[in-house]
Amino acid sequence: MSQPEQKFRLTLVPHPSGLFRCNLYPYEDQKTCLALTWDFCMQRTDRILLALSAALVYLSTFHPSDWVRNAAQSLVGMKPYEGIWIFIPHLLFYCTMTAALAAVLWTILAKSGAMSRPGLHVSRPIMAWALLGGAASIVISLIFLSIVGIGELTWVGFDGWKIAGNLFSNFFEEFIFRGFLLTALTALVGFWPAAILSSLAFGFGHEQYPLSLQLLIVCVSLGWCWIVRRTGSIWAAWGAHMMVDIVIDAIWR
Repeated sequence: MSQPEQKFRLTLVPHPSGLFRCNLYPYEDQKTCLALTWDFCMQRTDRILLALSAALVYLSTFHPSDWVRNAAQSLVGMKPYEGIWIFIPHLLFYCTMTAALAAVLWTILAKSGAMSRPGLHVSRPIMAWALLGGAASIVISLIFLSIVGIGELTWVGFDGWKIAGNLFSNFFEEFIFRGFLLTALTALVGFWPAAILSSLAFGFGHEQYPLSLQLLIVCVSLGWCWIVRRTGSIWAAWGAHMMVDIVIDAIWR
């Protein structure tokens, strides 16, 4: 004679440790309890690691990056900001160390399953979004600069060394802010809070600019975050970033 089907009720009871105790009624299934407790434990550990990694990457934009840059300048002496001495700091010193740290942490966290892998694919639609985002950012920037009275519209010309340097430093910035930080914070707090936090970090990190210009960078950065979300690729934001720097540097002083 077959045994009647027996149904069980599963409850998860909060525990002071921050995990959950699993009860299966009418009896406790110890294996299921252990498996679920381990799963909740790993989720909490992943969130802690993501938060710590995001904080570490952000703080590294200040130190030791500043120390390395200052040490390099002391070693070679203060050079005029022209020619190859525009290119070298963009390539090696501005945010290169932070990007390298973000790459290492991203590799480790992606392998552990704590966060998704970097979006580095390229396609025609992605580059189209880059052009659209860059054009919109240029228009918004020119309108804003005209309203607040920062600089004036005048032909400055293209600086090949600056463009070459931005090819690298802009990618490093996108990898850090619209890449690692946006992805890590999205896993913690959701996309729009993550976009706001990473954009604030990016905008106010441009301490060489007045506050009004930093706020403009925050707003433009939010648009680039959305483009990365829309395309799934950091290259879309990088293309928009490059367009803004090339055009604004050439026509605004």
